Amino acid sequence: MSTELNSSNQDSSGNDIYESVGAETDTGDELRIVMSKSYHDPSSMPDKLKEEANEKAPDMAELFQEVLRENGESVRHFELDGNTLKVDNISNLTLHSFILKAAEFGKDVTFKKETTLIIS
Repeated sequence: MSTELNSSNQDSSGNDIYESVGAETDTGDELRIVMSKSYHDPSSMPDKLKEEANEKAPDMAELFQEVLRENGESVRHFELDGNTLKVDNISNLTLHSFILKAAEFGKDVTFKKETTLIIS
């Protein structure tokens, strides 16, 4: 059995915020609750400038590694799977620095946080 509740709102700047909570049970005694929140922050750069900036943009995974080095951050687990970069833990300052650098190239940013609670 699977249940999901979804909602969509906007923050004071008009950016979209998506929230969902789902619960799943299978034939066992396990209950899995997944809470997800997503926030989309589109680039404020005009489309023409965005196109020009994107042409000059470095690979985002390489830019991320550069920001890690600049901030003296060491990551124990670093895995690139297609276009998904998985890291074990980084500081909020390093993440913020990367977002600012990506924004310089007209990139849109979507923040998604997912928490899974498993009761067995």
